[in-house]
Amino acid sequence: MATKRKGLSPLERELLKAAAERPGGVVWLSQESLDTLSQTYKAMLRLEKLEFLERRGKDALRWRITKAGKTELKETAPAPALAHARHGRA
Repeated sequence: MATKRKGLSPLERELLKAAAERPGGVVWLSQESLDTLSQTYKAMLRLEKLEFLERRGKDALRWRITKAGKTELKETAPAPALAHARHGRA
């Protein structure tokens, strides 16, 4: 029986989008930022655990988006707003 995994949080989704838009798909955190960016760091670790990001570099604070991460972004992209919804039509 397949288990259903929890969806990505808005922060995790934004991190994946940032990685996808960067050259080489690489994002990083400085060592000094860990105290003030604990939620971001936890989100990066969860994305790594889900295999949407992979660690890069010796400092272990760099990640690269994986093919699975790019696929996740495409599959869970929010639907575009309908034109009539913007104009208040039913």
